[in-house]
Order: sequence, then structure tokens, then C-alpha cells
Amino acid sequence: MAKEIVPPDCQYCNQPTKLLTGKELYGSDFKKTKFFWACKPCKAHVGAENSMGQPKGTLAKKPLRKLRRECHHHFDRHWHNNEERNKLYKRLANKMGYGYTNIHFGFFHELQCAEAILIMETKSWIEYNERNKPAKWQL
Repeated sequence: MAKEIVPPDCQYCNQPTKLLTGKELYGSDFKKTKFFWACKPCKAHVGAENSMGQPKGTLAKKPLRKLRRECHHHFDRHWHNNEERNKLYKRLANKMGYGYTNIHFGFFHELQCAEAILIMETKSWIEYNERNKPAKWQL
């Protein structure tokens, strides 16, 4: 039996959200096969894993979505497989002072995004070899 997904409430207005397709949310064929939990009055949304609706994070308005994309811009260029990605998330969590490693930008609020971006903009957050590819991480 599939686990029932409880629709997330909007953290901005506390109203229930609605599961929409990308076409319904954006009004065009942009991401038409993707799904999103959305609060139309707040213009906040978050992606969903599939039509079953598992949220990929918390709802976000445009400024927070922009910060989360910027986090991914800095982060995603440094990994090439899941093992590398997991090591990088662990390294970032350690740099941010978290005692756990299961972090995800989709759950970050504005200040966490800003902190992560500052860390990732420094060259010391990841060690590079002479070819500018990620070297082995010293975790």
C-alpha cells in the first residue's frame, strides 16, 4: 500500500496547498510533466517527486527559490555521481555546523541559503587538484 501524502500547508499563510502540474502552475508547457505543491495567493510553491505528491522541500516564494537555485549552481558543478554528491553534502553540513549530514537545499530558509552560498564561494570548502576537478575530500 502506498503511503498517503498529506498536502503541505503554506508556511506563509497557513492555508492548504494544491498539487498542480507545471502547465497549471506556469500557464504554459514549461515543466508540464512536473508536479508542484502551490499556494496561489502567496505565489509560493515547491516541486513534488511525482504525481503522488511527495514534496521535495518546503514551499518558497520567488526570492527563496532564487537563493535555492544559486545554492545548486555552486554545489552541483562539483559532483559527478551520488557518492561524490553525498560526500559534498556531508562536507557542507560540517562547514555549516550541523551534526547531521542529511541536508537538502529544498528545506533551507533564506539565512541557511545565504550561509551555504558564502561557504561555497570560498575556495577552501572543497579541495581542487591541478585540473580543477574535485580531489578526494578529507572528511
